[in-house]
Amino acid sequence: WLADGEAPSIERAATYFGPMNLRFESKSKSGSLTAIIDPPTRRAPKQILLRFRHPSSKPIQRVEINGRPWDKFDATREWVELPKLEGRTTVTASYAD
Repeated sequence: WLADGEAPSIERAATYFGPMNLRFESKSKSGSLTAIIDPPTRRAPKQILLRFRHPSSKPIQRVEINGRPWDKFDATREWVELPKLEGRTTVTASYAD
């Protein structure tokens, strides 16, 4: 579902923490997957883990949140631990060729 050019999304998902939106944009051929998140705002979760699964099983090399480097990720588990989110957030995972 994250093949190059795909953009799967979830809109107005009802969660315990409040409604949220999540959209992925795949540029896997050029080495990146991006998630755009509108986080829940009713209750702030203690932790959010975002999982990126590259279609060719490549490990994450680098992560940026809103254009800034982020080092809290686990390449083996394909997880990015997100900071406290207060509004729309863009998370990009980059992969080696």
